[in-house]
Amino acid sequence: MSFVYTTLASDSFHRANENPVNPAVWSAGSLGVTTPCQIVGNELEPVDAAGSAFYTGITWPANQWAEVQVDACQFSDNNDYASVILTLNTTMADDSYYAFEVDGPLGAECNVSIFSQSGSGYTLYLGTAPGGPGTGDAIIPLFAGDTIRMELFNNFLSGYVIHSGVSTQVLAPVQGNVVAQAGLPGIVLYEDTQASDAQVSNFGGGLISGQNAYSVPDSRVKPNASRNVQGTLIYDVQTSSNPNIPPTDSRVSKPVDSRLSAPQNSRTSPPFSS
Repeated sequence: MSFVYTTLASDSFHRANENPVNPAVWSAGSLGVTTPCQIVGNELEPVDAAGSAFYTGITWPANQWAEVQVDACQFSDNNDYASVILTLNTTMADDSYYAFEVDGPLGAECNVSIFSQSGSGYTLYLGTAPGGPGTGDAIIPLFAGDTIRMELFNNFLSGYVIHSGVSTQVLAPVQGNVVAQAGLPGIVLYEDTQASDAQVSNFGGGLISGQNAYSVPDSRVKPNASRNVQGTLIYDVQTSSNPNIPPTDSRVSKPVDSRLSAPQNSRTSPPFSS
């Protein structure tokens, strides 16, 4: 099955400073972070030590994708780091969500993890423990300006990093405590020193829908009647209701026996008519 990706919402954050970020479509208040995010210098960053922004401007489908460009995620040691978290299917009432967490430092060896949380329980899909560098993150190349992306279709979760327009799958589709249900995508930012330590831009998200593989149409023409096979007309149906009458040969030019001398039937008995 192939997939169709439809963009339902996007925000580059490239506009005049906002504090908080546009409350008409963005809201704070999940993952234990009730402080909003703000726009400073065309970047989304936390207002305080932590900030969250969930896209509430539309009703989101269960099968969804979301992505965001990571522009800053400073890191000096395990006690001084910033985190960028992209979430899917977040429910505001309880902390149930899927997350792609970037803990820095951005570069050839960046700390990341992908996990889900339901209440107080975690399921890890990439890395061995969430919660910051040095606690079980996976190490992957992720540079400033790269985009992180998650996709949730039915009961499969996958993750990607897009670098210079090239998408690399860092998490192959997995199952295990993965359920697609309507919820909000969003962003959570943490910083220990200053707000600009965790910055993102170019958010996008939307619907994932399945599509049956295309089948090549049958090029034969009538007089055979047709039947519909997944939207393709197949001309192999009897034109007569009598099953003993075969389909009509619709070839315009039929093969000709090109032999100069056809072999003769040498049987002499019984007589055969020519």
